[in-house]
Amino acid sequence: MERAALTRHDWTLLRVATPDRPGGLAVFARCLAACGVDILSIEIIGHRDDLGIADVLVHGGDLDRALRALDEEFLLLGRRSHGDLPDPGLAMADACGALLAAPSPAALLTAAVRLVGADSGAVYRSASGELLAAAQTTAGLEAVAADALATRRAAFHEPTAGSALGVPVGDGPELVIVVARHQTFPFQAAEVDRLQALGRLALTLI
Repeated sequence: MERAALTRHDWTLLRVATPDRPGGLAVFARCLAACGVDILSIEIIGHRDDLGIADVLVHGGDLDRALRALDEEFLLLGRRSHGDLPDPGLAMADACGALLAAPSPAALLTAAVRLVGADSGAVYRSASGELLAAAQTTAGLEAVAADALATRRAAFHEPTAGSALGVPVGDGPELVIVVARHQTFPFQAAEVDRLQALGRLALTLI
């Protein structure tokens, strides 16, 4: 069935950790198929502790039964209803195009949120070790940005509900991009790389 023919309200995006060995993801796919769940798209987004991390967009069937049937070596990291899984190359091209068309902190923030499928975010400038909000869709992300600024590395926050990521960009750094999801759906290294690439473009424009 073509994805265009499906109603998006029945799509679910899963972020899963599977054994990083040949056939590991195939076992997961067979478990879904046994419960009538169709896989619409898969993207491998990283590796961690002998596990492969994948985003899997699914539709239909008894998803809850399929997830309960998984062996304990398969980990469900996150689940989002009404999800989507755009091609990462096209998503990056769209984000860069939007920033080139209207270079500004607000455009950077909008592009960053869309690029990683976040719900909210903020862009901060760094001046003499202080953070200045340049654009934001919500308050309350300063702690994530401060961690990224202090360590000069990506800062991952997993509160009781939700997931947040702060990404420093440039020498100093000059910018910190923070994105957040309302539901727990942990950010991964591939998303850090994409935000840093977008941020480096922004430094040449704004």
